[in-house]
Amino acid sequence: KAGLKVHAWFEFGFSYGYKDSANKGWLQKYPEWAGRNAKGELLQKNGFFWWNAINPEVQQLLTELVLEVVKNYKVDGIQGDDRLPAMPAEGGYDNYTIALYKKDHKGATPPANAKDSAFINWKAGKFNAFGKALYTAVKKTRKECLVTWAPSLYPWSKEQYLQDWPAWVAGGYADMVFPQLYRYDIKAYERILKELDAIVPTSYKNKVFPGILTSLGDGYRVKPELLQQMMELNRKYGFKGEVWFY
Repeated sequence: KAGLKVHAWFEFGFSYGYKDSANKGWLQKYPEWAGRNAKGELLQKNGFFWWNAINPEVQQLLTELVLEVVKNYKVDGIQGDDRLPAMPAEGGYDNYTIALYKKDHKGATPPANAKDSAFINWKAGKFNAFGKALYTAVKKTRKECLVTWAPSLYPWSKEQYLQDWPAWVAGGYADMVFPQLYRYDIKAYERILKELDAIVPTSYKNKVFPGILTSLGDGYRVKPELLQQMMELNRKYGFKGEVWFY
C-alpha cells in the first residue's frame, strides 16, 4: 500500500557455515557436498565455509529454496549475493569437480594453481550456466518476478569468487545488478565508481546500480554529507540509482 516492493535476499548463498558452526548440521549430513581447496582441506574464506557449488545436488537445493519463495510468497524479486552464484576461486578440488574437469579436458587433472586463468574461466563458466538456469526457472515459475544479483566489482568478483557478472547482464539473465562499491571516503568511492563505469556500457546502465555502504555492525554509520556526495557521483557517471547496505 505504501508503494514498496519486496525482494527476497538469499544472502548466505553457497556457504554452509561460519566459523565455529562449520562442522555442524550440513557438513555432517552431506560431507560429499563440501568444497575443497588444492590441499584437500575444507574450502574456507573470510570465516565462511563453502559447499562445492558446482555440484548439481547443491545447485538443486538452492534452486528449490528460491523457487519455494517465488511460488509461495508474493515477492517482487529475488536476489543473489556475493555468495550466489559464487564460490571462492581456491575451490575446485573435491572429487566431483575433479572428475568433471577430467571429463571436460580429456582426462587431464585440474592445475595445482587454483588461480590459473583457464581454470578460473572454466569454473566461472559453471556459475554462468547456473545463473542462467536459475533465472530461467524463476521466470518460468512467475514471469514478473525480478532476478537480481549483488556481486563485488568486476574483475575482482571473477578472480576471487568466480562471478563473471558482466556476462550475466550481456546474456540476459540479470534484471538488475548491484555491485558492492563499499568504501569509506569519497576519493576511494569515486576511484572504484570509475572502474565500474569503464566496464558498464551505457545501454546497460538501466540495470546496474552501485551498492553504497551505509553501516557496518556497531562501528560504522555513513555521514549524511558523504552519502549525498556518493549519490551525486553516481548521477555524474550516468547511474540512475543505488542500493544502500544496510
